[in-house]
Amino acid sequence: MASVADEGVAGKTAEQVEQDRRWRERIVAEVANALLAGWDQFAPEGGTDLEEIEQRVQRLLRLGGGVIVEHVAEGAVGNLPRPVCAGCGKQMEVACRRAREPEGLVGRYRLQRTVYVCRHCDRTAVPADEFWGLGPGTLSPALSRVVAAAAAEIPSFAQAAATTGETLGVKLDPSTVALTSEAAGAVAEQDRQAAVAALKEELQPAAGAAPPALPPPAEPPTFLLSVDATKANADKQWRDVKVGVVATLGPQSRPQADGRMTLVAGPHRYVAGIEPTADTLPTARSGVVPRLPAQRATDRGRRSVHLELHREVGGLGDQGPRGC
Repeated sequence: MASVADEGVAGKTAEQVEQDRRWRERIVAEVANALLAGWDQFAPEGGTDLEEIEQRVQRLLRLGGGVIVEHVAEGAVGNLPRPVCAGCGKQMEVACRRAREPEGLVGRYRLQRTVYVCRHCDRTAVPADEFWGLGPGTLSPALSRVVAAAAAEIPSFAQAAATTGETLGVKLDPSTVALTSEAAGAVAEQDRQAAVAALKEELQPAAGAAPPALPPPAEPPTFLLSVDATKANADKQWRDVKVGVVATLGPQSRPQADGRMTLVAGPHRYVAGIEPTADTLPTARSGVVPRLPAQRATDRGRRSVHLELHREVGGLGDQGPRGC
């Protein structure tokens, strides 16, 4: 039979395309009937302003949305294979057909599902529910996520129900919002525990393998401190100003001509302040930042590198140390 890939439906025959078209036409006709049947109930033309008109149209469109979901969802599960019992592994048999009417994002719809039973261990299964992702609640999966998100953001279940209902044109009971939120929290906790268990299993060493060695403890940093003082006119009086330079030493080192190993000075920070030296230098040491090229220092700073800092530092007031 001729293919109709050139008509935009790759892999389907002309007969299959015609069947799909007739199926969609039937759905559209049912949607039209649902809209006409609900028009008198919601009467969009009776709205007093644009807000009320939109709300009435939204409720009317939910009737048509439910019809579309019914046909498309049931068509998707029409060819599901007969399930195997999860308990004994035997083939399950058809028990009955049961309907569910979940509330969804686009309307309320009625879904017919086949219920299977195992004649050996009396287990039951509904493959359609599993395929759809339909849980035990009264809301569809998509609406459940919206409701759970609203309940997490809004302080009360009643307010979350009212806000969601106004947004989507659906009536929700606060108890339904509470149950949906609790179920979503339970699923999230299960996912968290599963992730933690997987991480523990990944990090656990193989049987008989030695545990990974811990890195050696880091040595405390070594600092180079060089201090001097000068006079500055601050607050209309001459005051002693402590000036200095702070730099990290190491961990890189290099040999000297006499055979000794010296640490290399890292980033420098210049400071000046009118506080006592004991207050100025710790503040400087806590914020060493790159300012000047590194210089060389000897044996962990026992011999300090003296820098010429005898320069006038003015305008400090009582603001404490500054980086220069």
